[in-house]
Amino acid sequence: MHLSPGALQRLMTDAWPPVERAQLGEWELRAGHGFTGRANSALAVGSPGLPLPEALTAVQHWYTARDLPASLVVAGPLGFDPAMDPAGAAALALGWRSRVLTLTLTAAVDDVRRHQDRPPSGVELRVDPVMSEGWFQALTRYRAADRTAVAAVVHGSPAQRFVTAVEDDVVIGIGRLGVSGAWAGVGAMWVDAAHRQRGLARTMVNHLAHEANSLGASWIHLQTDSDNRAALALYRSMGFTDHHAYVYLAA
Repeated sequence: MHLSPGALQRLMTDAWPPVERAQLGEWELRAGHGFTGRANSALAVGSPGLPLPEALTAVQHWYTARDLPASLVVAGPLGFDPAMDPAGAAALALGWRSRVLTLTLTAAVDDVRRHQDRPPSGVELRVDPVMSEGWFQALTRYRAADRTAVAAVVHGSPAQRFVTAVEDDVVIGIGRLGVSGAWAGVGAMWVDAAHRQRGLARTMVNHLAHEANSLGASWIHLQTDSDNRAALALYRSMGFTDHHAYVYLAA
């Protein structure tokens, strides 16, 4: 399925949804109690209906009113430079700071499902429709997170599934799937450092692809930093291809 970067960015929102949304022209302002960049950033797709400097000021005021830092997402084709995007250029000119580019990869669900993998011996994979306490505690091992904020975001998709890898009653890996219509999004992928290179991430993604199929999705997307070579190699080996890049700009 061919979608522009902006169109896919809009679809991706429902896979990792904010708690609050507002429109500024065609831009979407998103807030999720500060949990993750995607749920707490303005998606600059289309026209904001205002001159860009005024639009950026409006974005700052909206986030300040929610005690959140102002953040903007600009997207473009692979290899794009945010300074060449009108909103990106305006933000950079005002001193907003950019982080490393993020790549969005996509695949047909059936292609990912073909990569059948069993979990390593002694590892149990559990799939739940709601976040378990073990899943949440594993999340906090690699990022600071407030439970109320996390629950509000990760349960906000039309449908979601949580995969947990357990060995000797210890959670050693997690992932999440958010489904909206024909598209599913994989996120919150994590494997304990002591258990990497065992095929856990591959197995969890495969299981989530099967869940996506059972929930009626035909296409799947995920995101990773452009400098995360290990993750990119894994996803590409499972049938994912690079779709577009995007960047967060912080005021």
